[in-house]
Amino acid sequence: MDKIDYWINLGFVKVARIYASDRLKQGVDVEFFVDKREWADPGVYLLVKDENIEKIGQSANVTNRINTQYKCIANLGNNRIREEIRTNYQSIDVYAIQVPKKNFSMIGYTFPVNYQKGLEESMLHDFYSTVGRLPNLNLQRN
Repeated sequence: MDKIDYWINLGFVKVARIYASDRLKQGVDVEFFVDKREWADPGVYLLVKDENIEKIGQSANVTNRINTQYKCIANLGNNRIREEIRTNYQSIDVYAIQVPKKNFSMIGYTFPVNYQKGLEESMLHDFYSTVGRLPNLNLQRN
């Protein structure tokens, strides 16, 4: 479970690589291996280095999470991940799986259901129960 082969067998695919780069102010850049437009949907992603799962995360838009937030947006979490990439990893691969995008109606309101959040929480719980720790770049269990 702490190696990428386990997750590839469940349907995760390699979508991108985030790597240290002096080209941009934030110090990292992104190379995509898939059509970014096809991944602008909800999903769960894994940050992987040398076959090891370093982070389990989720996003309502996988492309945006990788290409905009990790690459450009400055906040505590993104800055920490970028610093780890620049200092300790040099590059990290991103694998992802898409989740259904559905709406739910209740008491006269229709709203999106965030399946990616539930899947991420379940994966983190299972990872911790099986491996005995969180992935290195996850700070807390949800």
